[in-house]
Amino acid sequence: AGVKRREQALAIQYKRANTTIDITTVTTSQTFSRAMDFSEHGTYKFFLYGDNSNNTFFMRIGTPGNYFEFKTSLDFTGWRLYELDIEDKNRDGQMDRNAERPFGAMWRGRVGSPSLRNITQISVGVIIPPGAPDPAFKKIYIDDIFLTDAVKITGQAYRTNGSFDWPRWGAWGASWR
Repeated sequence: AGVKRREQALAIQYKRANTTIDITTVTTSQTFSRAMDFSEHGTYKFFLYGDNSNNTFFMRIGTPGNYFEFKTSLDFTGWRLYELDIEDKNRDGQMDRNAERPFGAMWRGRVGSPSLRNITQISVGVIIPPGAPDPAFKKIYIDDIFLTDAVKITGQAYRTNGSFDWPRWGAWGASWR
């Protein structure tokens, strides 16, 4: 019989339990042991399920002190596909454009000196303004973070190889790329 793989979206459930006079932030992060290079793609995409709370969702890519930041209002209910530019034609780690996409999606901030060639952390969260306690828990979902529009490198590749066999004595070979 087949093995079923169970896929799930990341859920962030939150509730303001008491009256607050300060902004509250709920955050979760994924840290990678080896840096990822996003500069080889043109678009960063993910699905977000909004809770119609009018709080602010954010996503940060980079390192803990150097990141690009996306923000959007959670003024909707249901799934949305967000697409963000990450095109880096000259491969210097910096975005070459930041055009507004559907739902007003574009990178809204930059902290430190982030590089698309050095992504060690993705953080997501909700910014909750001051206010009265929430009557019930709220929940958002993030799903399928992926990159599209892979960079195509044109040019020529060279490769050669050869092998020699001397019966009852030995064989040897070499290759070059």
